[in-house]
Amino acid sequence: MRSSILLLCLGVWTPEATLDVACRCTERTLAEYYEAADEVFIGTLVQSEDHGEERRRFHFERIGESYKGGEEDAADLPYVSSTASASCGVYAEVGAVYVVFAEHDPGSGVAWLTTCNGTRVHRAADGSTRGFEDVPPEFVVSQLTALVGIETLRRVAAATPDPSDPANESLVGLLDVAAFSHAPDVRLFDAPGAETAASGSVSTYEELDHRESGYEEDAAVVFAVADGWYRVRRTDGAFAWLAPDAAGTYWPLEDLLPGRLAYLTLDWNRWVWPQPGAGNPTRVRYPVAERPREQMVNLLAATNIGGSLWLEVEVLASNPCEGEAETIRVRGWVPAYGEGGTPVAWYYSRGC
Repeated sequence: MRSSILLLCLGVWTPEATLDVACRCTERTLAEYYEAADEVFIGTLVQSEDHGEERRRFHFERIGESYKGGEEDAADLPYVSSTASASCGVYAEVGAVYVVFAEHDPGSGVAWLTTCNGTRVHRAADGSTRGFEDVPPEFVVSQLTALVGIETLRRVAAATPDPSDPANESLVGLLDVAAFSHAPDVRLFDAPGAETAASGSVSTYEELDHRESGYEEDAAVVFAVADGWYRVRRTDGAFAWLAPDAAGTYWPLEDLLPGRLAYLTLDWNRWVWPQPGAGNPTRVRYPVAERPREQMVNLLAATNIGGSLWLEVEVLASNPCEGEAETIRVRGWVPAYGEGGTPVAWYYSRGC
């Protein structure tokens, strides 16, 4: 279990805190509670029950999706708190809406809720509301959304590839290997530069990682660019460099995607920003189990902000390829790369 950083006046809180130790937690900011939690969501308490010695189990009906963590991360851990307020227990009010900051403890088999980790009634059954030290009740949802956006952008930025990094292993563009049209063998090299050693040769795109740049037009996947040299990968997984004199047209991702019949992949986290890297994002929601593997979009533009590539998209609620009238669900900007460093968008090279 993650060591709690929430202090009592008499020591560090633990789930085993005894009833004779008064729970005196220093009120913290919403961002601090968010940062310390394993899981954050808003939900209505639909049931509570005593569960073992001096413990109470909470059953919530979530309102929307988790802001941090989620059911898949909780491994079905039940939400449990102490039955005593002196032990930092959370008061149970069925029908009330809670802001939940859960601390997962797989060792004990529970997700702990305490007043020290910030869990509280957000809207009581009588309609009264409670916020945080730095955030009034009416702005709690927007502030949580902003925190999600900041955390997401931090992870995306850390995973976004640098096309000039000679060790990069993420797709940054596609290359027409022009030499394939006139040479029986195209040499590959260990590193960029005319003085480097050759590492073999290839004669077809099938010997390299490749995708279609257009209708039945193959192109090599490029992982880095250095002084006109292109880092490619053989189908056996080995990386190598292609010399400038073997290369034809190169399409970096920012030139390759806009204007295509495009889609967002499952690497897209479903957040859309009003501006590239700025403003509160909007989460695109789908009915349970109905999220498409390929979310069709109009991909309008691309721009680079602080070393991160952003794509302007119109997320479609209809499928023009099936003759449906085009309906736009939301318009905005998404990072071009997901948290795993792979592009979140691609295109149908052969049309519908």
